[in-house]
Amino acid sequence: MRLTLKTSLIILALLVLSPTFIYAQSAEDLERANKIYKEVRCPVCTTQTVSESDTALSQNLKEKILNQITSGKTDAEVLEFLSSAYGDDILLMPRTEARTLPLWFAPWLVVILGGLGILLVHKNRQNKNARSQHESSSTETDNST
Repeated sequence: MRLTLKTSLIILALLVLSPTFIYAQSAEDLERANKIYKEVRCPVCTTQTVSESDTALSQNLKEKILNQITSGKTDAEVLEFLSSAYGDDILLMPRTEARTLPLWFAPWLVVILGGLGILLVHKNRQNKNARSQHESSSTETDNST
């Protein structure tokens, strides 16, 4: 059977685009890719990771991540590539930078302020109870004399 140039190019394109060709990687590469999949948010369904999502865009991102890994990129370089291509929102864990410090410290600040507020309310109630008991005891002594 004689293959024409056009048929050969079609077969070559199918091989290159085939998921089995893309995913025929080493176990170490697949393990690294799975770790990164769990750190990247699905752009379509923002409550899921790329690992959990079955959308076409997530599948595309998985292929890009795996291609980056097989081309020799480190995990940090892959995440930086995704962040520059899709924005920082693609990452589940925001980076610790000067502009993201409020994201890291705001929850702790809310907990501390909430705890202080609860303490103040508790102390105010104790003071009111102590004053009312003191007043009631002083009126009882005044009435008894």
